[in-house]
Amino acid sequence: ILNKQLSNSTTNHDESPHVCDRFIIEFYIRAKEVGKRAFIGTTYRGAVFPKGIVRLYRATLKQENSVVAFKPFTSTSEERLVALEFMEPETIVDDNRIKVLFVMQVKDKSVNIF
Repeated sequence: ILNKQLSNSTTNHDESPHVCDRFIIEFYIRAKEVGKRAFIGTTYRGAVFPKGIVRLYRATLKQENSVVAFKPFTSTSEERLVALEFMEPETIVDDNRIKVLFVMQVKDKSVNIF
């Protein structure tokens, strides 16, 4: 539910989905706990994406100082094999979808925005 609402959300607060608001409030309330759990290292995310999105990500990453962001809430794992399980092994890949393994190297502790 959260991911659907995040992907359909607008910047207008009056139209903001209730679940998204609750999620942000929880982050704000627990900001000090999140800071204590900051991660530095390599983490993985497996997924199935439309090929058009993958092409867009690749083109973006070729640009200097580019940033790719996931709009929905995204889980990752320090274990590559765990992330591979999320590539939906039973999914038949066709002309429109592709299995993707994101490898993210987090070099610095995230800045706490609260």
